[in-house]
Amino acid sequence: MSSKLKLLQRLGIEYPIFLSPMAGVSSIGLAAAITNSGGLGSIPLAPIDFRQTNGIEKLDKLVSEYGELINKSRNVVNLNFFCHEIDEDPTSVQINNWRDLYKKAIHVTDDILDKAKFTNGNISIKQVERDAPGEFNSLLEYLESLKPKIVSFHFGVPSEVAIHRLQNAGVLVFVSSTSLKETVYLTERGVDGIVLQGYEAGGHRGNFLADTESDEKLSTESLFNQSKEYLDSLKTENIPYLVPAGGIVSGETINHYISQGAASVQLGTAFLATPESLNSKFFNNPSINKPTIMTDLVSGKIARAVKTDFINGLIENDNYQRNELPPYGYVYNAYKSVKPLVDQDIGFHLAGTNYQHIEKNKSAKEVMNILIEQLE
Repeated sequence: MSSKLKLLQRLGIEYPIFLSPMAGVSSIGLAAAITNSGGLGSIPLAPIDFRQTNGIEKLDKLVSEYGELINKSRNVVNLNFFCHEIDEDPTSVQINNWRDLYKKAIHVTDDILDKAKFTNGNISIKQVERDAPGEFNSLLEYLESLKPKIVSFHFGVPSEVAIHRLQNAGVLVFVSSTSLKETVYLTERGVDGIVLQGYEAGGHRGNFLADTESDEKLSTESLFNQSKEYLDSLKTENIPYLVPAGGIVSGETINHYISQGAASVQLGTAFLATPESLNSKFFNNPSINKPTIMTDLVSGKIARAVKTDFINGLIENDNYQRNELPPYGYVYNAYKSVKPLVDQDIGFHLAGTNYQHIEKNKSAKEVMNILIEQLE
């Protein structure tokens, strides 16, 4: 049995199409539409602080909303967590540097910048395990009871305890990789699946063994080929499922990867212009033809986004080393708190390199139907 068929049977879905979690852009409606069309919907959980006692309540509310919209059991879902290294609080020097950058880039006034909230808006699951072991255990107990088909992690890998508890409950554990080194590492850790995030992919880059300077910037094709060759060399059937992600917006590309041994693919950019996307207005604009660029100046982590005038302004006025600006989570929250107060478009429009080729003014179901019709 092929890797694809084994995974589809395990998940109880019809087609090898996963929705990328896309925190801040995706919606429960989008996740449900993908699942109802035969793929696997994903729910991004990065905005929830699971150190707080109401974290699981927030999670269950999302899962319940999703369950009410789908035609399958509510556990047919990918629940996605961020697993980055824990950052220290920003220093006053870092905050002042950020203020200076924004003053130059968008000419914003001090009274608006004073309202920036430098609290951590993206708590890593590693920090939950370290700082709130009781809440972390309760989260694992909830997941063990729910038994989501997949629990996935971006920016890194959770503890062996977490992996084993989830797997023992029948949950598949998937983690993002951006390099052969990360694929080898994840395989040795015993994960069930690896999302191969090529450099074309939109959103935040999930590298965790190499920093931005030493990132090989492998394309989805190169990363898949290297990872597949490595797994084939192990000569064992007990290997992770491979799920390419990045630059995939057509059934033709899906067919290519499946024919080469991928178990599924993961798509996000393909659905950005659907009404279920929280950023559909921007991506349905026919005049949007700007390229994408990798930048860490908005969120503190490198991410691929459309190169708007706002992004250009940040880049042109950036005279800082990465450690001279506030770390991820803190700086991203500051940006989000200031964004609605500014009377100009400072949107952070995350998208893959092929975003100009996506279907526009079509629902997620319609986009899925187009992709499915192209499948072999």
